[in-house]
Amino acid sequence: MHFTLHIFHYTITGYAVFVLLGIVVPVLIATVIMRRHKLSGDDFILLGVYALVGAFLGSKLLYLLVSARQIAWDRFFEPEVFSIYMRGGFVFYGGLLGAMLTLPLGARIHKIDLDAYLDRLVFLIPLGHAFGRVGCYCAGCCYGVEYHGPLCVVFPEGTFAPAGVELFPTQLAEAGLLVLLCGALYLLQRKYSGRLCLVWYAGLYGVIRFCLEFLRGDAERGVFLGLATSQWISLGLIVFAAAALILHHRKQSRERAAGKDGSVT
Repeated sequence: MHFTLHIFHYTITGYAVFVLLGIVVPVLIATVIMRRHKLSGDDFILLGVYALVGAFLGSKLLYLLVSARQIAWDRFFEPEVFSIYMRGGFVFYGGLLGAMLTLPLGARIHKIDLDAYLDRLVFLIPLGHAFGRVGCYCAGCCYGVEYHGPLCVVFPEGTFAPAGVELFPTQLAEAGLLVLLCGALYLLQRKYSGRLCLVWYAGLYGVIRFCLEFLRGDAERGVFLGLATSQWISLGLIVFAAAALILHHRKQSRERAAGKDGSVT
């Protein structure tokens, strides 16, 4: 899966191809859904711009924080060095948190009904992420621990992973679980609002990521008290999701109780 495409004078890596698919495929599906529900494509593009800006800034910032010890800060703003750091090095969780901050901001500024889009499109987030993880597999980044069992993978020279070593396919395992999460959210959105589905997504992905981090072999992830940075963020998301779901359940219980009391009187 480590491949490059040569188109005219341009070289496109497998990583770039799947990252692009992770944007194009969800957008195409979203377009069909928006037409069915008569949602504005212009508003969707505006929200997408805010999400992309937040995702870029958040993923880059978290990468710089996690990799702070490996960065030559005294040369950071030299044009060539700065360009290298800006082109590579992104952390998904930073992008997710950044987008979650900028999306409501964009919706408020432009007076867009964000809930109308979340109610129908939340399930596409893990789908796009799944394509991105296949891209990671193509590049050899986010690779797994040494593993000699079934479905182990071996990367060639020229990737980020150690060449010629049997490794656990963390990228493909996460991609598969993300596709399942996509399906689960699609079913959940029939019962819950988009914001609550987003809570389910945060909690369920937190569980997936927390577990898979134990099988990751790449070193530049930041470790504190024996857990990787992404595991601490995962725990935060799991706690947040659990608290939000408990509060939602209690609110519904109170509303049902109030409804019964009202019917008696």
